Amino acid sequence: MAGGSADHALIAGRLNAALTVALRGGPCRPFGSDWKLWLEDSQRAAYPDLSVVCGPIERPPHDPDAATNPVLVAEVLSPSTEAHDRGPKAGDYRRHGSIQTLLLLDSQRVHVEVQTRNPDGSWTLRDHGPGGRIELSALGIVVEVDALYEDVEFLRPAG
Repeated sequence: MAGGSADHALIAGRLNAALTVALRGGPCRPFGSDWKLWLEDSQRAAYPDLSVVCGPIERPPHDPDAATNPVLVAEVLSPSTEAHDRGPKAGDYRRHGSIQTLLLLDSQRVHVEVQTRNPDGSWTLRDHGPGGRIELSALGIVVEVDALYEDVEFLRPAG
């Protein structure tokens, strides 16, 4: 989302920093919101706030600047985009075969929703608040919720 709030930018930046450090030296790499994903099942491009690709980047034949094989995508929810991010966009992500984890990070309170694909293709939802630890099994790492919200001022109150 271009032109987001300071809180939105800080949360996305903290997530990128946490994943960069945790994944350093391994086969997985985080990418910020400037990088495009091609969602084949939905026949559309998306620019999540963060995505992670493990191994070589796979690209659609029609667009060498996009990836088709993210294992994780994350969206920082803003009041103006939350309905779309939770609805159609999240549905597109869950239909995309390579995505194993979807993170939805609230920008108005300390709250992270983790959606994880199960082996049978169904999805499990887990909520994490202050003091929580997010186990990202697709990446083999754990992220502390409080670290993602460090220095966030919540300038736009929930409600």
